[in-house]
Amino acid sequence: MRIAIDGYIAGLGQSGFISYISRLATSLSELPYGDEVVLLVPSEPAFDLTPLVSSTSVEVAIVEFCHSDFVNRADRDTAWLQYVLPQALVRVKPDVLLGPTNGLPRGWPGPKVVTVHDVLFKVLPQYSTPDSVRLYEERMAGVLALADRIITVSHSVASDLEKHFSPQVAVDVVHLAPSIAGRADVTCAAKERVATELGVKESFMLSVSPIHARKNLEGTLRAFAELPVSLRAGMKLVLAWVPERIAAPAIDDAGLSGHVVYTERLTDETLADLYSAADLLLFPSFGEGFGLPIVEAMHSGTPVIAGDNTAMPEVSGGAGLLVNPHSPEDITQAIARVLTEPGLRDSLVAAGLSRAEQFSWRATAEATRRSLLASLST
Repeated sequence: MRIAIDGYIAGLGQSGFISYISRLATSLSELPYGDEVVLLVPSEPAFDLTPLVSSTSVEVAIVEFCHSDFVNRADRDTAWLQYVLPQALVRVKPDVLLGPTNGLPRGWPGPKVVTVHDVLFKVLPQYSTPDSVRLYEERMAGVLALADRIITVSHSVASDLEKHFSPQVAVDVVHLAPSIAGRADVTCAAKERVATELGVKESFMLSVSPIHARKNLEGTLRAFAELPVSLRAGMKLVLAWVPERIAAPAIDDAGLSGHVVYTERLTDETLADLYSAADLLLFPSFGEGFGLPIVEAMHSGTPVIAGDNTAMPEVSGGAGLLVNPHSPEDITQAIARVLTEPGLRDSLVAAGLSRAEQFSWRATAEATRRSLLASLST
């Protein structure tokens, strides 16, 4: 089977999707079936995915396309999907196309599979403008009409998709796998590197990418602020991948200057060290399509506190503490339990490591391949 993967998102520099696409392409090519994998990426801006694709059997096809020719992103997206990509597919002659980020072309008649990462614009419309919700609805309906088969990253997303869009083709649930994960057996070394690189010498809890309002940065800060002084003494909160324009005013408003460290840009290695060195991951989101930091923290031997909604109970699988994200008091109590309750931390670490073993890129690739293969007979 010759598999084409749309790598357009690489040109937008979105690190999470870039990691997902490159790891999936690599893992598909390493399966023992002799498949050919072609990754189609735009020529400009020049983001070279080749170093991220560890398998030499993945063909990275550079497609002539200039992002800077377009002022409007919607026009740029349409030009790529509906004109440039179909022409490229004619040249590379795949048996099936995977649209890994909610997009498919009308102008290519071959089998098409789309991955839907969430429909939170319908589940939590209060975090989008009415115009954005209408736009996302139109795009999603159009993509689903073109798909011969659909992949969702969780049963939660599959349920939401059925409720709000009633797709007419089969839906396959394919869980994600950790792209970045520390190691539970290198905690001391990780702490030393975090102290050197970020200046965090104290114990700390970690929050990853709480940028969007639904990630609940305000609730995270309030919960940390409400910890008893005896627990907060000698403890920092580290906000990873948060720009200063968001972090600084939020920290000031919470009265936590000097108690919270934020960093906008991190290498994968430093983020892995943060996972390994943290006392716990604080992830009280209002909604997630999957919640990858949960798996990444568990893989690192770090206890997880997560929201009790959408995909997070499914992903944590009983191996984390679930909280009401609308209640800072509930979050604070969960933090206090992890830090003080005898045996709880150790049990969460053990359960998390066991749960994390159920997520791997081999399993993700196998399930993705089954969906792609099934689309050929649709």
